[in-house]
Amino acid sequence: MQKMMNAKETKFVYSISPDENPYNPTRRHEFTQMRTIEPSIVDSDIPQMFPVLELAEIERLRRFGAVHTYQTGETLAEMGNVAVGLIIILEGTVDVIRTVGSKHREPIVTHGPGSFLGELAQLAGHSALVDAVACEPVEVLIISADRLRALLVAESQLGERIVRALILRRVGLLETEASHQASAVFRGGIPPRVLRRICDYIDANLEESISLDQLAKLAGFSKYHFARNFKQATGLSPHAYLLKRRADRARKLLSDTNMPIAEVALAAGFSHQSHFTSRFREEFKMTPRAYRWNLR
Repeated sequence: MQKMMNAKETKFVYSISPDENPYNPTRRHEFTQMRTIEPSIVDSDIPQMFPVLELAEIERLRRFGAVHTYQTGETLAEMGNVAVGLIIILEGTVDVIRTVGSKHREPIVTHGPGSFLGELAQLAGHSALVDAVACEPVEVLIISADRLRALLVAESQLGERIVRALILRRVGLLETEASHQASAVFRGGIPPRVLRRICDYIDANLEESISLDQLAKLAGFSKYHFARNFKQATGLSPHAYLLKRRADRARKLLSDTNMPIAEVALAAGFSHQSHFTSRFREEFKMTPRAYRWNLR
């Protein structure tokens, strides 16, 4: 990764090697952000935030979505509107743009073949914080939020990479104040570094009992303000986010280990197998036993 800096701005150029991107070995991703006093928390997360899927991975995902085409200048996502879902670029390039003030627009990243559009909140049914515009005629694979759940069930490791990228993008949007909506969240909500600390704490302690009190103290908020601001920042309540991450952990354990289902439930932080089964069915539309059976 190369960095070109001036006093206020850092431009990241993420070069993709032929081995990493079979679609276009010369494609580069550019991520522009305003530099404040401290280095950005997303500096070291560019590869995880903007992963490039390989051809074989995209072929595995085709069954979950539908192919659409857009002409130069057409909008794929618009700030303030709920996005259609996860958008994987098959051909062409797409600019993701933020609005600064009432008129000024700045590019955040240019996505090429193998990249995907989306962030955590809009996949939870919330409005997009940025615009996405076709730079040239593009072909994309669109996976709706409902079908994304099926993808996470069938492709656990790939799904984990995608979810991780969506979470990091949400944090990055808050940090860079990608729109007036994001700016308002930042001023009245949870600072991005604190949000990252909370999310990392949850992931590191999923098997333990995690209370709202603990998270609020870690963030330095009252319980009421923490719960409200966390939902404003992520699109999910702290409890819903915790249950989602526990279900994701259980899904990975079911696919990667031979642990009995009762042990998987405990390792993922569910105190009762019945609660685990109910939550897993709600998240992935099948029971843990059915999920493991489908992997055979």
